This record gives sequence, structure tokens and C-alpha cells, in this order.
Amino acid sequence: MFNKFLMFLIVSFMLILASRPGYAIVMLSFNPSSSNVSLNDTFSVDLIADIPDTQAINSWGLDLAFDAAVLSLDSFTKAPIWTGGLGSCALDSDEICGNALVPSISGISTLGTFNFTAIGVGSTALNLSATDGDITEGFRLSIAGIPIIIPDWGYTPGQINVRPAMPVPEPAVLALVLLGLAGLGISRRKV
Repeated sequence: MFNKFLMFLIVSFMLILASRPGYAIVMLSFNPSSSNVSLNDTFSVDLIADIPDTQAINSWGLDLAFDAAVLSLDSFTKAPIWTGGLGSCALDSDEICGNALVPSISGISTLGTFNFTAIGVGSTALNLSATDGDITEGFRLSIAGIPIIIPDWGYTPGQINVRPAMPVPEPAVLALVLLGLAGLGISRRKV
């Protein structure tokens, strides 16, 4: 009986904190925040969370949006601290998520790393969202198995700029250019 009452108090306290105006929010960012890459390059971008002590979390789930004509998401690798917990966090077409075995995480934390391939020339923003009504998305703290959703989070979008690939000179053309320069150098010495 006492345990149920204590649990009720903890859950009530967390819900009151979550509904207070000015309550600290989880802030997300990409590192690097902006990247210039060439067509066909593969590259990585980290997802970083700044989690206030007052909003320590132990699970999260998000959607990532970008221009699929510019980038291809090859994989999402969760940071080691976010690979535990119960349930599946499989990457589908756009969802990323993680669970921690420790009671809660706060401070600066790498949530994971996106691995992309640049497949088209252009620019695209990296945007995050959580689908309303999807209980696997957003940021949560579970107390005694009861998930408490932390509603306040925000992010700074990332930016990826893909430029055309620079042509690599053919070895034969490069050799001819070098021979020509050497010939010019020899002819200048004889004069």
C-alpha cells in the first residue's frame, strides 16, 4: 500500500513539473551542424542532446526528415549508453530511438550517429519530429515501469550541402601534362 502511494506521489510530482511554464526542455542538435560534401561521399552526423537534470530521461524516439533526392540514410548507430532497455528500437524508414538501462540520463549526451551517402546535388535540412499519438516517440522517464512523457523538447536543424564531385584527372592526361611542363622547363634551360 505504501509503495503504491509513494509511486502516486512521484508520478504526480513529475507530471506537475512537466506542466510548469518555463520548465527546462531537452535541446537537440546535429554535429556538425552544417556539412559541405561532394556527390557520392559517405559521411556521418551525430545527434546530440542537452538534457537538463530536471528532465533526466531513460528512453526516446524520433523521426528524421530530409530530402531523399539529395541524401540516403544508410544507417543509424545508437550511442552505447542508449542500446539497452526493453523493447525493440529497430530502424525503419525514418524512426530512431534508444533505451538506457540506467535509471535516467542527463547532461550532454550523444544519442547516436547517422551515416549518409550524398546521392544528389543540392541542399537539405535535417529535421526532427515525434508523431503525435505514437507512444514510442518523444522523451520518457520510466519510474517503476510507468512511462512519464517529457513533452518539452526542441532542436536546431542540421544543413547538408552536396556539390558535384570534382573530376579526378585520368593518369594518362596527368602524365602528359607533367611531361609538357618538364619539356618547357628543359627548353628554358637550353636557351
